[in-house]
Amino acid sequence: VLLLSALCQATEAPDTPQAPALQWSRADAAAAEGAMPPADGWQEQALPDEWRFTRPGFSGQVWYRVRFDLPATPAEAMALLVPRVAVTGRFHLNGLVLNPQVRFTPADGPVGTQMTNQPQYLVLPQGLLRAGPNELLVQVQGDAVTGGGLSRLSVGPADALWRA
Repeated sequence: VLLLSALCQATEAPDTPQAPALQWSRADAAAAEGAMPPADGWQEQALPDEWRFTRPGFSGQVWYRVRFDLPATPAEAMALLVPRVAVTGRFHLNGLVLNPQVRFTPADGPVGTQMTNQPQYLVLPQGLLRAGPNELLVQVQGDAVTGGGLSRLSVGPADALWRA
């Protein structure tokens, strides 16, 4: 009886439940240059995606897309956590660029923003995640010398992801 009582207490929901973290180990991917994602050419890709194995010798940009539905708009602050993006990544959620300060390296131009080995933690603007369909796009630039790739992706309560 004591064990059953302890189990019941341990599984009771808190007064203010947190939204669960969403994690993706698969995304659609398409190699394409430009400020907008391609209309076609998307193929399923396992995450993490290490270009030295999946795209050896590739230099350029790959777009990753995750579409997901939420039953309700989250009430608490939410964040995106990306443990690794190489070499440079720009994140878009429901049409909004989350890190507009990021610059890609133009052909024969100055080196852009370097993000390799730097986890990306972005607090999402309140209300950007919505009930129903949502779309997360990640535009990644890499090259044949330094490589490229993207880790698994997580969206969840900002404080919980910060501690993760």
